[in-house]
Formats: sequence, structure tokens, C-alpha cells
Amino acid sequence: MLIALLLTTTLLILSKFLDCYTTSRYMKIVSMERNRLARKWMYRYGKNMVIWVVFALLVIISLFSFWWVWKVRTAWYWQWGFIISGLLLSYAQFSVAHSNYSGKLNYFTRWLIKRKYYQ
Repeated sequence: MLIALLLTTTLLILSKFLDCYTTSRYMKIVSMERNRLARKWMYRYGKNMVIWVVFALLVIISLFSFWWVWKVRTAWYWQWGFIISGLLLSYAQFSVAHSNYSGKLNYFTRWLIKRKYYQ
């Protein structure tokens, strides 16, 4: 179980890094950001500052969550919940990073836009 938890944590951090890297590299102007809250913060604090602070927060949250399910909430359902939710979040972040890199929508980003979560 430890290997699965470590792998999930690694995927969360790697996928968020790629999301942040592609956003900072390929987003030319702040108005290209589709997340309204992130766009508002980027206008206020600067694009790169917001991107990398969000990444740092995700690393802290991911490592804390890993420790929490490994040492504090050791029941199998907490650990499987972490693994399943971590894999779903990683898929979402990899999809957004791919969309940033390619400049094209993929299945996940089309789904977000259709539901107006990501305008």
C-alpha cells in the first residue's frame, strides 16, 4: 500500500508541475486564463507568482495528505480514497497540461467548458 500511496503522491505533484509549467510558458496574457478566480489573482499579484504559489501549496497539501493517510488514518478506506481521488486529480491536471501544451481541447477540457466550470 505504501508504494501505491507514494506513486499517487508523485503523480499529483508531477501533474501539477506540468500544469503550472505549461501554463506559465504558453499563456501569453492573463486574460487567457479560463479559471476566473486564478485570473483575478493573476491580475492582482502577477501570473508567475500565482502559478508557482499554487504549485507550492499543492506540494504541501499532497505531502500532508500522504502523511495523514499513512500514519494517522491508516484504515484501508482512507488510503483507497486518497489513491482514487489522487488519480482522478492527476488525470485532470495532466489533461489541462496537455491542453496548454498542444493548444487544443481534449476530452476533459471540453467536458469542463461544456459545464461552464472552466471559462
